Amino acid sequence: MLIENLPYFENASETSSISGSAGTTVTADAVAFGSTATALTRTNSMTKILPKYGFLSISRGFGFAKGDMASAQVTTAGYGDIVVGSTNSTPNIRNKPVDVATGVIVAITLPS
Repeated sequence: MLIENLPYFENASETSSISGSAGTTVTADAVAFGSTATALTRTNSMTKILPKYGFLSISRGFGFAKGDMASAQVTTAGYGDIVVGSTNSTPNIRNKPVDVATGVIVAITLPS
């Protein structure tokens, strides 16, 4: 199939060969109930192109919940030649109704 009359698209075969990619995703959830409930989430993702068509992708997430009933969760996923990730949750810190969750994932596609 040939797509025509779309000047904003590039023909990838004419500019460079695409050998692979790396990607990561992060989701942070926090929920709290009670008279002084607080919930906060933060996420950050970035991808960089490395020399010789290598790729590096990193995502981080943070969730905080405080209240009579509190829950926080961070979920990560990634794809690439090498994928390393970690998540952590600490419910009821020091017997207080607080939940803190963190997560990080790194994906690398090796240069061709």
